[in-house]
Amino acid sequence: MSRHKKEQTPAPVAVQEPEGTAAGVVEGDSEPEDVLEEAPKAQKAPKGDIPPATWLVRVDRLREVLDILALAVPKKTTLPILVHARLGEGRAVATALDVGISLAMPEAQAPILVPHKQVSDFLKYVSGHQVARLEVVRRMLKVVAGGSEASFATENPADYPPINPF
Repeated sequence: MSRHKKEQTPAPVAVQEPEGTAAGVVEGDSEPEDVLEEAPKAQKAPKGDIPPATWLVRVDRLREVLDILALAVPKKTTLPILVHARLGEGRAVATALDVGISLAMPEAQAPILVPHKQVSDFLKYVSGHQVARLEVVRRMLKVVAGGSEASFATENPADYPPINPF
């Protein structure tokens, strides 16, 4: 079997958060339906800086996506940007240049680069039902989930190599 880009679409996950948190409840005639509050739109960044971005995703969903993308994230590379996964614009993408994976991820709004191994290791210690807030400010990715918080150095998503659709 040859190695080609694989496209998989994990099912969307509804989020239920306690009152006073980022998730809201839509009221209607039937049972309440859980929705994620839309994060603020990305603002223009100063030249040479990473555009600020903030969005929300369930920890178990982010873990699932990162586990699938792990197949295309190189363990050793001469291009350091490839140790990141690109999340944004409704897609989650990872590539080692010779192989790539692209997944539908509607939660991924403004594009960000996630240092794959570091964020995956951090999420191992966070309960899956929690909602994670991913926020990029300058060249730092801040991940807040439950009572845990971590910051990671990141790169500009515009510098991430594209993978060609097949």
